[in-house]
Amino acid sequence: MQSILAYDRDFVWRNLTPLQLVVLDIRLLFVYSRSMRPAERHSVYMYFQCRERWHCQFTEADLKTPLPKKLYFTSAKKVVELAERGGGLPDQESRVMLNQAIESGRGGVFLKLTAEQYEQLKRR
Repeated sequence: MQSILAYDRDFVWRNLTPLQLVVLDIRLLFVYSRSMRPAERHSVYMYFQCRERWHCQFTEADLKTPLPKKLYFTSAKKVVELAERGGGLPDQESRVMLNQAIESGRGGVFLKLTAEQYEQLKRR
């Protein structure tokens, strides 16, 4: 049985095109390891409301624990930019919902923050 498997494997290797061999080599060279995982992100909820200017407050993902940092903007574009930088707009639907919330004057979005961004929010 082992000789048949070895024969089949050799047959496959011999019949691959050069391009297929290169692609296979690249896949074997760049196998993901634990060190290559994306950086861990912190989930945070940002609530915003317009009262003469845009007030942004943050809570932990449990929606109960407030974070001390509060931000104030004069432009709704800054709120959108903050959501983009925080990973809160993964798709077009999220962007449309954020724009609707801004038009209504209040809303919220979950952000996926890097450790550095999260630490900045935890400081006053």
